[in-house]
Formats: sequence, structure tokens, C-alpha cells
Amino acid sequence: MAADYDAGDGVRRRPSARVVVEDIVSVVTVLFGILEEGKKKGIFAEAVPFLIHMMIVGTILFYKKATPIKDRQSWLPAAIKPMIKNSRETWETKWRSWC
Repeated sequence: MAADYDAGDGVRRRPSARVVVEDIVSVVTVLFGILEEGKKKGIFAEAVPFLIHMMIVGTILFYKKATPIKDRQSWLPAAIKPMIKNSRETWETKWRSWC
């Protein structure tokens, strides 16, 4: 997705609305292809690609925003905390490799 970028002069800039829309369209197009292939193979049912996209993005945002709240929960058993931390680090490493 569109993020701040450096045009080569060291100045961070926000992308235009057009760039953001083009990025969303490209992501939804890829997702559409995945859904179509899955439908042909009988794996997926009919679905609206943009709705699926928003479900995925919403889940990622919820996970990222809930992490600080979850980390402050003192009632979590000590054995669980390292598992949560490791899963978050693994997810973030994978996410960065995709971006």
C-alpha cells in the first residue's frame, strides 16, 4: 500500500489520492484473481473481492492496534506471554518481507 516516499531529495512526501487508489485497485485485482482461481477449483464460493480485502485489512488493523492493550494484561499466565510475543514478531517479520 502507499506509504510516505522519498523522491530522492531527502524529503518525505505523502502519495496523491490517485496513487493510493491505484494501489488499492492493484491489490484488489490480485485478490480477484486468487478468488477466481479458487472458484474454478471449487475451493471458494462467489465473493466480492473488495469486501474480502476489507476483511483482511480490518483483521490486520485490529491485531496491530490490540497488541499494546494485550501486552498490558497482567492476568495472562507467564507461559502464554512469550508465545504471544513470538507470534507477533513472526507476523511482523513476514509482513515486512511482503511490503
